[in-house]
Amino acid sequence: MMKKYHFMFLCFAAAFTAAGMIGCGPSGSLPASVEGIVTINGAPAPKGLEIIFQPAGPGTTCYGYTDAEGRYSLSLNPSKKGAQPGENTVTVQPLLVTEEIAATDDRGTGAGSEEVVPTSLKDLKIAKAFRDPGTHKVTVKDGPNTIDLEIAAK
Repeated sequence: MMKKYHFMFLCFAAAFTAAGMIGCGPSGSLPASVEGIVTINGAPAPKGLEIIFQPAGPGTTCYGYTDAEGRYSLSLNPSKKGAQPGENTVTVQPLLVTEEIAATDDRGTGAGSEEVVPTSLKDLKIAKAFRDPGTHKVTVKDGPNTIDLEIAAK
C-alpha cells in the first residue's frame, strides 16, 4: 500500500515540475512580445533577414524574419510568439535558401543542393555589431516591446 502512494506522489511531483518548466521561462516570467523595423541607412531592410535574440543568461534563443518593409516579430518557436525578458544579444544575418546543384556528368554525378545567400542579399553590408556572433545588446522588458534596429555598416 505504501508503494502505491509513493508512486502516486512521484508522478504528481514529476507532473508539477514539468508543468513549471514548460509554462515559464528560466526566470519564471512569461515571454515578452518583441517587434520592430530593421533599417539600413534609414531605409527599410530587405525581406529575408533573420533576426536572432540570444539571452545573456539562461533562456531560449528567439528568431524573427524581415518582411518587404523591414518589419519583424520574434518567436520562441514556430507556434509561440515572444522573447525572453532581460538582456539579449542581437545577431542579423541573411536567411539562406536552398539551390540545386547541376550534375557534373551525364550520369547525374555531383547533383545535389546547397544552402546559399540569396542574390538579392549578397551585397548587403551589415554592421559588425550585428554579425555572427553579434555584440549589440538590447533589453527586453515584460510586456510588449518595440525594438528597431539600424544595421548599416559604416
